[in-house]
Amino acid sequence: MLDFVMEQQGIEDVSHALQILSDKVATISPANSFSFRRQETLSAYEDIRILSLENPLLIQYLQERKIHFAGQLCKEVHYQRLQREVLLFG
Repeated sequence: MLDFVMEQQGIEDVSHALQILSDKVATISPANSFSFRRQETLSAYEDIRILSLENPLLIQYLQERKIHFAGQLCKEVHYQRLQREVLLFG
């Protein structure tokens, strides 16, 4: 989703893309919302880094699920949320 927003908006700053997504989420009316959790603000995400997909655990996870295109399309996403380090692929 981040990559799509960044490409469509012509931006390279992940924080800006997250802000755009955050603004879009905030406009969803509660009647149409599928989330039961309170929406978080962008300030909850800190130290956002996008890296090449190299983490062995993420690669193993994708291989086990036979997602072979991930190396070409996916990136590692690192950030801190509520003073906790988070690692995922996107």
